[in-house]
Amino acid sequence: HREQGRLDLALGLLAGHRSSLDHAGLLDLAALHRCAGQWAQSVAIWESLEATGDLQARAALARYHEHRSRDLERALTLTEALPCGEDRDRRRARLLVKHGKS
Repeated sequence: HREQGRLDLALGLLAGHRSSLDHAGLLDLAALHRCAGQWAQSVAIWESLEATGDLQARAALARYHEHRSRDLERALTLTEALPCGEDRDRRRARLLVKHGKS
């Protein structure tokens, strides 16, 4: 349904079966909530996955806190907990400038 542009239907189906979703399914559900503007639901899923050490959820939370909640300290903390690499380094440098810690 998602691939065919029926996001509401895909969201409803995944949300209705949330208890049986695996890791990938939960990430898909969070993405659908995000597309629907349902940020609280996305954040709740990402936080639960991030608490288990999930790096995709951690990166999503870092983006959320940088761009939506504007909690730059939290975004920086999450970013610094990501594996070293070009994306992490670029985000970290941007956050340090935004946060006035450059």
